[in-house]
Amino acid sequence: MIKVLMAMRHGVLPKTLHVDDPTTKVDWSAAGVRLLTEARPWPETGRPRRAAVSAFGVSGTNAHVIVEQAPELDAAPRPADPAPAPVTDAPAVWVLSAKSAAALVDQARRLRDHVLAHPELDPVDIGYSLLTTRARLEHRAVIIGSDRGELLAGLDTVIESGANVGSERVAVGRTTRAGRVGFVFPGQGGQWAEMARELLDSAPAFAARIGECAQALEPHIDWSLSDVLTGAPGAPSLDRVDVVQPVLFSVMVSLAALWESFGVRPDGVIGHSQGEVAAACVAGVLSLADAARIVAVRSKLVQQRVIQAGGDGGMASIAEPVERVEQRLAQWPNRLWVAAVNGPAAVTIAGDVEALTVVLDRCAAEGVWARRVPVDYASHSPQVEPVREPLLAELATVTPAESTVRFHSTVLNAVAEPSQLDAEYWFRNLREPVRFDAGVRDMVERGYRALIEVSPHPVLAVALGQSIEATGHDVDDVAVVGTLRHDDGGPDRVLLSLAEAYVSGVPVDWSVLYSGRVPRRIDLPTYAFQRERFWIDTADGVSAAGNTERALWASVERGDLDEFATLLAADDERQRESLGVALNLLSNWRAGQDTARPNAWRYRVEWIPGGFDSAPVGGHWLVVLPRGTAAAEPARTCLRALGEKGAHPTVLELDTAHPDRTALTEVLATADGILSLLALDDRPHPEYAALPSGLAATMVLAQALSDTGNTAPLWLITRGAVRATPADAPAAPAQAAVWGFGRVLGLELPTAFGGLLDLPDEIDESISGAVVSALGNTAGEDQIAIRPNGTYVRRLTRDRTRGPGAAGWRPRGAALVTGGTGALGGHVARWLADQGADHLILISRHGRTAPGAAKLADELAACGTTVTIESRDITSAAAMTELFDRQRAAGHPIRTVVHCAGVSQPRALGQMTTASLAEDMAAKARGAVELARCLDPEQLDAFVLFSSGAGVWGSAMLAGYAAANAYLDAFAEELRERGLPATAVAWGAWSGDGMGADEVGRELRRRGIIGMAPERAVRELHRVLGNAETTSVLADIDWERFLPVFAAQRTSRFLDAMAREVAAEPVEEDAPARLDGLAELPGRERLKVLRKTVLQQAAAALGYGDPDALAPKATFQELGFDSIAVVQTVRRLAAATGLRLATTVIFDHPTPERLARHLDAEIAAQATTSGPAAVGIDAVTDWFRGLDPADAEYAEALDRMRRLLAEAVAPVAESTPGNGTATDVNDLTDDELFEFVDTEFGLS
Repeated sequence: MIKVLMAMRHGVLPKTLHVDDPTTKVDWSAAGVRLLTEARPWPETGRPRRAAVSAFGVSGTNAHVIVEQAPELDAAPRPADPAPAPVTDAPAVWVLSAKSAAALVDQARRLRDHVLAHPELDPVDIGYSLLTTRARLEHRAVIIGSDRGELLAGLDTVIESGANVGSERVAVGRTTRAGRVGFVFPGQGGQWAEMARELLDSAPAFAARIGECAQALEPHIDWSLSDVLTGAPGAPSLDRVDVVQPVLFSVMVSLAALWESFGVRPDGVIGHSQGEVAAACVAGVLSLADAARIVAVRSKLVQQRVIQAGGDGGMASIAEPVERVEQRLAQWPNRLWVAAVNGPAAVTIAGDVEALTVVLDRCAAEGVWARRVPVDYASHSPQVEPVREPLLAELATVTPAESTVRFHSTVLNAVAEPSQLDAEYWFRNLREPVRFDAGVRDMVERGYRALIEVSPHPVLAVALGQSIEATGHDVDDVAVVGTLRHDDGGPDRVLLSLAEAYVSGVPVDWSVLYSGRVPRRIDLPTYAFQRERFWIDTADGVSAAGNTERALWASVERGDLDEFATLLAADDERQRESLGVALNLLSNWRAGQDTARPNAWRYRVEWIPGGFDSAPVGGHWLVVLPRGTAAAEPARTCLRALGEKGAHPTVLELDTAHPDRTALTEVLATADGILSLLALDDRPHPEYAALPSGLAATMVLAQALSDTGNTAPLWLITRGAVRATPADAPAAPAQAAVWGFGRVLGLELPTAFGGLLDLPDEIDESISGAVVSALGNTAGEDQIAIRPNGTYVRRLTRDRTRGPGAAGWRPRGAALVTGGTGALGGHVARWLADQGADHLILISRHGRTAPGAAKLADELAACGTTVTIESRDITSAAAMTELFDRQRAAGHPIRTVVHCAGVSQPRALGQMTTASLAEDMAAKARGAVELARCLDPEQLDAFVLFSSGAGVWGSAMLAGYAAANAYLDAFAEELRERGLPATAVAWGAWSGDGMGADEVGRELRRRGIIGMAPERAVRELHRVLGNAETTSVLADIDWERFLPVFAAQRTSRFLDAMAREVAAEPVEEDAPARLDGLAELPGRERLKVLRKTVLQQAAAALGYGDPDALAPKATFQELGFDSIAVVQTVRRLAAATGLRLATTVIFDHPTPERLARHLDAEIAAQATTSGPAAVGIDAVTDWFRGLDPADAEYAEALDRMRRLLAEAVAPVAESTPGNGTATDVNDLTDDELFEFVDTEFGLS
């Protein structure tokens, strides 16, 4: 069918394939039909083209369809009197949709490339064609732009961020299941000066309804609605209740009309306080005239009879459940009342100002969020009783009408019948509590799946989300959408709100935007099919290596006797048999060479069940939330659990886009613990698309904590950052980046960092309880995943898995290496050439001008490989798209990609900036995303991401680099889940001219990180690819060196398995002799020896040949000590002196001179307690205590001891000055005697 349609469209009959030998059972000469052995034109004849398509089922059923050419469509004639569009001079709107999130991104990419290739296209025509020629699928995006540049930027946003879009011009979402649409009308609080003024000129539907409202209000007010909205001189202030309520009513009713002009009509309405008047009007239960009378007359009576009458009332909001608030108000009978229950933990109270002030002060003291509402009367309380009688009289003529739109009453807590909305109801609406929370829950249970707040500012969004979650539904199950925003009340804002509703599944009639226009339908890119494959690929043959020696060893590694014999020119069968034996021997030897040492390189991260003791968690805990995200739900459960365990938690909401480090420092200074949920905001940073906002904010939070000097533990909460159990989804890259960052915090803030906690999607009381237990764990666990089936902790273990290894993978066709002209990229390129890659494309920042690039190209070309070296920015979508498209067009698609590029600029935490963190993330993470975007799953053999051990265990001063590498590891999991052969290898250091060269290499070796030979490293990489591993850790670590340095300031349970492998250090046989020798030296001589020893060991740790180059009175910090030098010096001094020394001894005695004096004092003290005299006394004491007091031997020994002591003490007693009294040992009891001995001989 598709073939016929395309033939009709292009006027060409295509050649029939696979009929080189037509059947002889058809008489082709007489049948009047013939096969198309060649393509032929299908010209226009004045009649429509027709064709038949036949299909035969397996049972013999025949389906025969006749297809006729469709007539040409002329542009629709312009109506004589077109209806005006709801919004005039509106920006262009491009509507996209797809069956999956990945396809949606591809749709955006295809459209962007098409628009870039056709600059002549009108954005309005594109929008119209997208709207009228495309289906409405589940995953949706809407881009709004005033010009081509804004629209293209919007497409880039979708491409770069996918479903995580937070933009003023773009809405992306996934439609929820079909359900009812509800309009929500708030009370006061959302007003602002000249709100919606722009819509008076740009939205005819809105302006017309405002005019009707003004006319309906006119008999009841003495001011102009238009003047208030436009800010005309002399217009009354919105501070007056009798002004703000009629104006808000008019704006809300008119905004509802604007929504309806786009085809969005409510199935039900709900109002909060005075918002019920607008709700009833929009529902059709009240006429506009009656609704205007109610809002104007009632607000005027409140102004006259309550406010001007001197009522001392006010209102306040408290973030607590209503039950707790009622307990607070029990102390204030007849003075304070619950005025509204807005959400599960959002209550408004009303009453006397004095009592309100006391309650607010108490809440502040308890860390409970509470704020005064800016009104000057106590609505929904007895203070409005004076209004009742005159109001009932004024509203006696109000006549409700029947309506098909449900009115969800927050007075009755039910769907109200129209007849119930009489004058009495509208007084109760003012006097009784607002049951908004219950009303919203009822709507959700009744199947509402979109709640649109029709107001100048969305004041109820948080309460709506909380009430939705309280029903047991996920917050994403019900779309919550606003209309306008404070100081953002124009047509662009309206269109974005419509877009947000549309991408959530609300039907929007976008066609009304084209009323009065004559747009054209134009050709646009077709659907971006994802082309999933479900068959097994067969490996292509591998071409011989160009170099004879390399080719010979390659044949040995493969066990390829034919190639082995050919290379050695062995022709006869006897020679081949002999070579077969040799080949087996060489293969075994080669395998042993490859695996003997690299076996020790292979590690993997595992999650094991974690059981640990937990200490009580108390004090003031600060729970930090990202503003405007779904983090409130886990925060609430954690808050509750912390409170139940005795802590006093408070909430701090943070703007993750622009956190204030100075302000945070003030808040964090007094905290006893910090629980950060900032990581849950994984939206792109508004200024740096490659940087998750939550990660950037976490950095600032940690910096602020460091600035305070407070050692309160900082715990970072994530969701889905790790795959702790087989049931878990792949790790989310943006969340995983926070774990990489956090591991470095543990090294740079050793006393202030608590750890990392990953939570599941669903959080109940057991999960929150496990969180609190983890916060107080005494086992030193700081990398914890909490799941419904238990708690898991992270460990590094040896990887002893086996698989097909190198024989399981070979490169085919073209291979791309990013960072290809660098040291690592060069090694990878040589290896790919050896393995048979036909074409190598090496890209880097400098391309052919990079040092050594020309030599590398010549070397690779000599192997018989085509080489292309280019300068490319891998973070540029356009640059990567052009490269991949060029290769496909040339018939050499890229089948293998090795992403080696990346930069690491060491920076201490305090010196990092958002820009530097974004730079660290860009090349690694953003580059990987752009590469993945360009990959063709059908032609891809391998996508290798070069990660780093810094992301696995952390590395001081490389927090951004660690975050980027942790992102890559998780990204590989995500891609593998999507069916792409992605592999991330977290490397240690390479030797030679790579990562482990020169001073860097020497420094790494000092830390216990040994450089890996590149030839063996690439063979290990080959094994990883052959085993189709998703993530792997390959590093050569001297754990005996590495562990003491790494854990100098903070223990690492993550490396427990490695610590167990390290044998206990052997006790040096000469240590006691050294100690004895030092102890016997005179004090001045001993100090001289110790001073020299300290300087020698310090010089050795710093790599100095001459200890005299070090100043004895300079601080170790001034001498250039780091944590490695500290650990090594302490260990050497402990071995030289035989003393037990804590690592902190150098910090406690921070110069060589002071450290030497400390060692001298320690040795002197030990000599006192362990010299010959002390040893003899210990022996006598043990013998004496072993005697039976009843024996005669005991009495004799005791008598002798007393005489001995009397003789020893007598000279001391005689020299005692003043009126001191010497001790008479004859008067001592046995126990007192032993205590005296210990004291006098310094043994206590």
